[in-house]
Amino acid sequence: MRSKLKEEIHRMIDEIEDEAALMLIKEKLAAYVTEDIAEDLNEEQLKELNEALKEAGKGETVSYEKYVSM
Repeated sequence: MRSKLKEEIHRMIDEIEDEAALMLIKEKLAAYVTEDIAEDLNEEQLKELNEALKEAGKGETVSYEKYVSM
């Protein structure tokens, strides 16, 4: 049985027309519905992932719009 909270979240998502906003929501939700991908990464990939997380934590990011225009 779907909870009222799930129904409200579904309704809110259905009302969003902005593709970039939907992509951001999808990225955030993926962490809650997928398995830990780090288990399948090799040492170099883990190093790169950790470095990217550190950069993001320091605010060293680019907007989605800038990324797609690169």
